[in-house]
Amino acid sequence: MAVPLPLPHPKDDPAVRGARLAREALPEVLAVLRTDTNTTPIDRARAINSAWRQAVAEARRHWEDLTTRRTERLGWLENSLPVRPDIPDTATAADRQVLLAAWKTALTEARNADADQRTAMLEEAERYGDDTARRAVLAAAYDDSQWPVIEKWTARHAPEAGAHFTELRDLRETVAGRGFDKLWVTQAFRPIDQPEESKELPELVARHNDEVRRYNAGKAATAPPRRLLELEPGEVPQAALSAGPTAA
Repeated sequence: MAVPLPLPHPKDDPAVRGARLAREALPEVLAVLRTDTNTTPIDRARAINSAWRQAVAEARRHWEDLTTRRTERLGWLENSLPVRPDIPDTATAADRQVLLAAWKTALTEARNADADQRTAMLEEAERYGDDTARRAVLAAAYDDSQWPVIEKWTARHAPEAGAHFTELRDLRETVAGRGFDKLWVTQAFRPIDQPEESKELPELVARHNDEVRRYNAGKAATAPPRRLLELEPGEVPQAALSAGPTAA
């Protein structure tokens, strides 16, 4: 499986840009449709509703793409960093049980330690080559977002892992919606307001059908009946659709 690529800054992310463009293009499309006098009010409302839903669907596709790439990169970072038990795939069931028990014991000890104690535990793990203890302490520090403990260890013993830990921290903050960078995402993926014509479409169809029923009831027997209109699934009343964080 290919390594998931790091995510660019939100303002440069293709999904964020794509969602923003879909939002920005919609008003111009709606303006053209609204000035088309060669269509009936119902057909015009249907075209406007369709354009709005297409913009929402495009933004939602971009949101799903962004979410998928974030999830895959987070998973890869977590699996590639020493914050999980290192149990070989070739281990027997008995060996796996022993290794897992040792991991749980080390993790419990690490979780009960404070920051200074964890730093000391990491140094001791390095001194004696205790990989289980090292992983347990880093896991506890990671779960508690205790980044100074992790950064101190990576600076001395694993600079490459330090870069990945930094990326992991920043990506977690971004996904959680913290920091100034979140504005790029929340602005691009905020709900796209439903046009008034789209909201009024069900009423327009209902009024049309009332007129058709009155006509059909009073028409001559030889005159063909007029057809009632039906709302499509995408034309039923609904609130503004969201493509991003508020719908996730």
